[in-house]
Amino acid sequence: MPKNKYPYIGQFVTEFEPQINYPHTTNQAKKICEKLVLELGLTKVKTFAHKFNPYGVSVVVVIAESHLALHTWPELNYIHLDLVSCKKISKRDFKKVIQNNFHPSDMDFQEIKIR
Repeated sequence: MPKNKYPYIGQFVTEFEPQINYPHTTNQAKKICEKLVLELGLTKVKTFAHKFNPYGVSVVVVIAESHLALHTWPELNYIHLDLVSCKKISKRDFKKVIQNNFHPSDMDFQEIKIR
């Protein structure tokens, strides 16, 4: 298979306990996700959100470069965030955006690169 037959795909997966900006509502979650997309220089296409009963929110922002997904567990003060993009984003820039927006007390982080 030719080396450049397929596009670059990068993925960041992180989970953390935010100290600020915890998104309790679908509106809050959509706003923070769209802010992350903007700060990372990505292009929003459409945002979808769902509120779970009794609590928790999931948001998917479809971006021209792929997608960003956020899932919350308010009873645990926990957020899982997944970004897949064909645009190269540095690990440093991604972590900085998360740090600036959530000030997480503890953050687990994985970067996956395909090609």
